[in-house]
Amino acid sequence: MVKGKKGRGKKTSADTSERSDKDRKTKEPAPQATAAVFEETKKRGVLIGKGGVWGNVIRTGLMLNATKEEADLLVDAIDAGLTVASKM
Repeated sequence: MVKGKKGRGKKTSADTSERSDKDRKTKEPAPQATAAVFEETKKRGVLIGKGGVWGNVIRTGLMLNATKEEADLLVDAIDAGLTVASKM
């Protein structure tokens, strides 16, 4: 589902792609998976960004003064979103 990660520190992003059991080398962008992650995190009160040419990039950005608890909340929300998206 997650094709790659970019960035480091407070500004990171991840590309989503279709899962293909037939051909693992072909990974088409998955904007619907990104939208599912976006909606699930929003339900949990966590705002992330989405972007990319195909709308398949999940963007995060923590404040410089974010606490460990806030970072954990972000990670948990994205994990829940990816779980929802993987069931699509």
